Amino acid sequence: MTRTRLLRWSRLAEAAVASLAAPRIDVAASDRQADDLVRSSSLFAAGRACGEVVGAAWRDSITRELVSRIEREAIPPSGARRVRAVAAVVTIAATASLMLQLITPGAIGPLNWVLPAAAAVSALAAILWADPIARALKDRKP
Repeated sequence: MTRTRLLRWSRLAEAAVASLAAPRIDVAASDRQADDLVRSSSLFAAGRACGEVVGAAWRDSITRELVSRIEREAIPPSGARRVRAVAAVVTIAATASLMLQLITPGAIGPLNWVLPAAAAVSALAAILWADPIARALKDRKP
């Protein structure tokens, strides 16, 4: 027999043995079994109980009430006012980043100021053009 014929027989034998040795796997059933195993574990039960305790505490907490009140009062109702509020927050964050870079000890990259400066300039532009941006956001399909 020639060498190529032997290689073909060898590959055929290898493929036959591999197909016999590799079981057919039902991925969906395996996923369900793994999910059931995890859900029946004591660690999962402890995590669920802990989550329920924390959730109940959060629902009755004073902090949640304060956060909800601030959220209700801080988010403006109209589109243009919302755009201006978000842009103001971005401007403040970018300015704070630039100021922190000025007082950071050690060498930072030569262009580390570019991203916060670009964000601040973009946010200031959004404050100026809040009305058309709000109209564009309103016309956008969800």
